[in-house]
Amino acid sequence: MRLINSEVTSTFKVLEMKSRMKKIGEMLSFQIFGGSKFMALKLMKGSLQYKNQIIEMIKEWKSYNDTHDANTSPWAIFKNDYDDFEYYLNNLEISTTDDGFVPDSTFFCLDEEYILITSPQDLCATEEFHNGNNSVYYMGKYDKKQHVFHYERVYSLDDGFDFYAPQTMLAPDGRRIMIGWMQSWDSNIRPADQKWSCMMTIPRELHIEQGRILQNPVREIENYHRNAVCYQNKEISGNCQMEDIHGRVLDMTVEIVLGDFHQFTISFAQNERYHTDFTIQKDSKMIEMNRTYSGMVRDAAAIRKSKIKTSTDKLQLRLILDKYSAEIFLNDGQQVFSSTFYTPLEADGIRFICDGKAVVNIEKYEIVVD
Repeated sequence: MRLINSEVTSTFKVLEMKSRMKKIGEMLSFQIFGGSKFMALKLMKGSLQYKNQIIEMIKEWKSYNDTHDANTSPWAIFKNDYDDFEYYLNNLEISTTDDGFVPDSTFFCLDEEYILITSPQDLCATEEFHNGNNSVYYMGKYDKKQHVFHYERVYSLDDGFDFYAPQTMLAPDGRRIMIGWMQSWDSNIRPADQKWSCMMTIPRELHIEQGRILQNPVREIENYHRNAVCYQNKEISGNCQMEDIHGRVLDMTVEIVLGDFHQFTISFAQNERYHTDFTIQKDSKMIEMNRTYSGMVRDAAAIRKSKIKTSTDKLQLRLILDKYSAEIFLNDGQQVFSSTFYTPLEADGIRFICDGKAVVNIEKYEIVVD
């Protein structure tokens, strides 16, 4: 995918935001994390009126790419020569699929709210954001006449180890679909003999509920469900492993119906030697994701903790495993945790661990692509 245009703004408007954000990164960090709750972003029109500013910005971006051995620019920005500026503007925007590229955007309207998605780096942790590279979204109002986006809220998109640089697209049926890069710049745990690195997330449908984005796997994944396993009102106490609950490519939902416990853990990609754990710490309302024993040999982030940002009156986990990755959707996608791990595939066990008692409903499917 490439960053091109959306139905509400031209590529240059998005480019203006991304460029200015890059230039004033320190100020943005202060505004986002220093207590400010309001900022207005001026969006530049792609027009002859702004020819000098736009060309200056393109040259600056190109110079950065050339001197930093980087390619941080959207494909559409450099696809034509800007010396013929009128032709450049007339052929900038792309709204149809071309050469395999699907139009996408990180600035869009969703359920009558305007959303801007960015991926800031080098952040210090807060209750909302984790250390290092994050992907966040700003929610606010867009003044089309003044080309100004006013936002008052900014939230994290994913609280796991590996989620960055997401893009969205509008499906023909009107759904807003997001897909992200499942990798962190600072935490590449790929084994030295692995012949590939990184992967993409499952495409996610986006909706807004109670002022925040909800993310859930696209419904089309259900077309690949096979071999259903269901448990109703299953009591979990201590270590519990069910013979028909295992696998490394699956879609499993666990709903905690009742529970008197402090910690509840799902341990997956598991055998006598390996495991990755997702733990709900009920009293402190914290989530801990731990891949220490996943087989990783790099000195990289292995434990991530996050505040539960939703009600604990209901606790439902949907776990998507795809061989070397996990995406966990808490409470219908109110909070998401994405992670890679490179555990040998023979470690396909799933274990439930509860330090008290929990009553759960489990629905598990293998994902089979014919």
